[in-house]
This record gives sequence, structure tokens and C-alpha cells, in this order.
Amino acid sequence: MAQGATITRSVLGDPGGGTMKISSLTDSQLEMVWRAAAPLQRVDQHSFLARVAELLTAEPELGDGVVFRAVRAAQKDYWEPPERIRHL
Repeated sequence: MAQGATITRSVLGDPGGGTMKISSLTDSQLEMVWRAAAPLQRVDQHSFLARVAELLTAEPELGDGVVFRAVRAAQKDYWEPPERIRHL
């Protein structure tokens, strides 16, 4: 398990560098966050990850359910379903 996992601002597109701390996420929890960010529009990924980090910092403990709920809440604001493709 990775303790003290971080999301780097350079990965999030912040040219200033630095890190955004997400305290004590396990590898599987961090993977959950990254997988949820992957299908988002590239321009929304930074805001999504920042929102997840904000939601998680308000929590006293970070279990899998807490991380899932934070991801789900943030995804509601940023995920747009693909347009339906009509097959004729």
C-alpha cells in the first residue's frame, strides 16, 4: 500500500509544478481516481482531480467507500456521456 500518495500538479497541467496532497490513499484507491479521470475531457481532468482531492481532505479517514463516493460526486459534475451513434 502506498501511503501519502500525491497527485502532481505537473501531471494535472499546472506548469508551476508542486503537488496536491491526497493523504494516505492506497494504490487501489489512487487507481480508482485515475480510472475515473481517464474518460473525461482532457480540459476537465485537472478540475475533476482537484475536486476529488477537496472532497477527500474533508474526510477523517479514507476507506474505499469514501474514495468511491468522492469520485462519484466529482464525476457527476464533469462526466459527459458520449453522443449516441446511430447505426442505420
